[in-house]
Amino acid sequence: MFHRSLAVVIAAALIWAGPALAQMVLSEIMFNPAGNERYDEFVELYNFSAVDTIELEGWLLSDSSGFGRILAAPGGGSRLAPRSYGLILVPGYFSNSTLYASRIPAGALLLTIDKAQFGSSGLNNSRPERAS
Repeated sequence: MFHRSLAVVIAAALIWAGPALAQMVLSEIMFNPAGNERYDEFVELYNFSAVDTIELEGWLLSDSSGFGRILAAPGGGSRLAPRSYGLILVPGYFSNSTLYASRIPAGALLLTIDKAQFGSSGLNNSRPERAS
């Protein structure tokens, strides 16, 4: 419930902030997955633009304790089409988990990061963190 509330707050803040901001939002953050904590955390992005494709390669993702550089997932790209979702998974997901295999929509862009975990040691389950 918390991660959905966080996503709504982030989306509302970006929408009401005005047109000068990018049209990319963190739409969902899975910080306490039902599966393996090490491999099944994820961050979902949404491109609100009706016309702009956004290149995500090299963007930084932070959870207040460390940064990860966004990369294309194995065999994929890094350009998020207008009004589309992207899913950032840790690199170990692709060889160690299948938890989301049947849940990821066919059109979603799969991405990863250049670190083994989000932040310095995964997303925190017991205290609030800032994600950006």
